[in-house]
Amino acid sequence: MRPSEKKRDSLKMKNRNRTAAASGALAVFLFAGLALADIVDKIAVVVNDEVITLSEVDSAVAPLYEKYKMLYTGEELAKKVDETRQRVIDQLIEQKLLLGAAKRENVEVSDRDVEEHLSDVKKGFSSTSDFERALKADNLTLAKLKARYKEQIMVKRFIEKKAVSRVSVSPSEIDEYYKAHEQEFDEPESVKLSAILIRVKDSPEDNQKAAELARELLKRLKNGEDFALLAREYSEDSSAQEGGAMGYARKGDLMKDIDEAVFNAKPGEVTEIIQTVLGYHIFKVEEKAPPKKRDLSEVRKQVEDRIFHEKVTGAIKSLVKELKKNAYIAFR
Repeated sequence: MRPSEKKRDSLKMKNRNRTAAASGALAVFLFAGLALADIVDKIAVVVNDEVITLSEVDSAVAPLYEKYKMLYTGEELAKKVDETRQRVIDQLIEQKLLLGAAKRENVEVSDRDVEEHLSDVKKGFSSTSDFERALKADNLTLAKLKARYKEQIMVKRFIEKKAVSRVSVSPSEIDEYYKAHEQEFDEPESVKLSAILIRVKDSPEDNQKAAELARELLKRLKNGEDFALLAREYSEDSSAQEGGAMGYARKGDLMKDIDEAVFNAKPGEVTEIIQTVLGYHIFKVEEKAPPKKRDLSEVRKQVEDRIFHEKVTGAIKSLVKELKKNAYIAFR
């Protein structure tokens, strides 16, 4: 049995409007919200009348660094961080070019626009106190945050005026694109999974105990004990309270070792222990669904959104390229 249409549609955002469809293209050109420190620091790059500070770069890189620490070590980690830092600087330069252009165009943003955006942001916090703690943790005042949001909205409106509003997708383009990329819209093979995760520990002794626990759990599972019960009792994954239920995963979505193990297993089978940087994983394949062909009538909106997104991305790149021609960009 496949995931419900409701879940699949939600994952693919089939009901979004065209401006929302362009949000992925816009995202890399917009400023990070709370992760911009309100401190006096060194200037990293001057872009016309705008500046990029070291704190802006560091704040944008920091969450990615935390993620990379779980996946890489040593020279590989350092190389990944360096590449990310350069990519962040390039994106910030583009943001500043767009911001400067928006200011020259006198793009208007009212206080009400900023307050509405701020209100939406606050909804993501459980309380006003949590929001205020986040500001304090980032050395950011409310006034500075509002100024940043005003710049975000200004850039977004400038891009919508100069790029998004000029993009359209015709029915013939949809037909032609589908014919050229037909297989990309097919539903791949998928599996419904449950999982047990015993996380790696800091000390060698504790980590050895974690590995031994994983082996003991695998032995008990092979002897017929209930997977869901053991997951609730021992798993350190977020799905533990649901008996380890993960839902469906499509072929190619998971880490290579996990992907190979679960798609080679039969429904009802439990995999061997798979070790990753997170810990020791054991998976149970609950169900399997074969690949499915999807005709144009099923994916027309998805195809249209993809074409629209690609066109908007291209339009923004062209806009930035044009702005760079006469720009003053100096690294400090």
